Amino acid sequence: MRPEDPSVAGRRTLLAAALGTGLTGLGGCGVRLEDDVPPLPVGPVRRRLPAEDRLTALTRDTALLAALATSLPGTLPRRLAALHRRQHTVLRTALLDERVPADEVDPSASAATSPSPTPTGTAATSALARAEDAAAAAAGRFAGVADPFRAPVAALHAQRWAAARLLGVPDRAGASPAAPDDVAEDVAALLDGAVYLLEVAAARGSEADRTRALADRESLQRLRAEVTGGDTLPPAVGHPLPFAVRSPADARRLARTALEDLRRGLGEPVAQRLPERPRPDRFVAAARWLGTVEVRAHGWDLALRPFPGLT
Repeated sequence: MRPEDPSVAGRRTLLAAALGTGLTGLGGCGVRLEDDVPPLPVGPVRRRLPAEDRLTALTRDTALLAALATSLPGTLPRRLAALHRRQHTVLRTALLDERVPADEVDPSASAATSPSPTPTGTAATSALARAEDAAAAAAGRFAGVADPFRAPVAALHAQRWAAARLLGVPDRAGASPAAPDDVAEDVAALLDGAVYLLEVAAARGSEADRTRALADRESLQRLRAEVTGGDTLPPAVGHPLPFAVRSPADARRLARTALEDLRRGLGEPVAQRLPERPRPDRFVAAARWLGTVEVRAHGWDLALRPFPGLT
């Protein structure tokens, strides 16, 4: 082994001394070199959405409602399960597009697989009905959501309201405050048109359809009074029939057309414009009014919608 060159050893000593002096100097200047300094963030920091925690909770709860409805027998629970799955897909996709982490919008494994026994039969149906009703009653909590979510969330709660009524939960809430004048006028015109068509359907339909059409007419007239605050707006004149009504089958088709067109028409003034006022009672009113029409439409075997008025 070759003996180490003294000059090399000297250079090493000098280098060590220089580094030591440099580090000491940095320490004396108040600069600390640490191994555990956290990394600097890369890219822009995500800004949370308004009411994001409520939106993510709503998305998770929607998935759980779908699972509960799927476990029940019968046509209505099966339809509700499909609606909730669609709602979850829409909400989840929209939140992921806003860069919300996936683990915040999906139910946790513990929530999806509850250790408690799953209710069956009547108990399970009652649990679903209570869950739908509780969700509808909480509509006002979403008054502050961001604009892209406002109309879909209002319409989603209309579906919850309708589902609770169809599952047998009575509506215990009082009437909602009247709509602003511009919304009230547009909604009243839509209701007047539907009422007229239902009267024609009642006059020319079968006995069973006549009874249903008259019940729908009364329901829509009460809804009109609620929307307008009891004010008597001049009814719109001239409601042409969309087609000739010559038989009970035509009359039934007319009633279905009236309610389908009403449901679609209410989307703009009720689901979109009414919740623009960031007030909880506006969200509750939107859910109640759209939900009322959804229930009447279901009575004529019209398909339930995941976002009534929008889809």
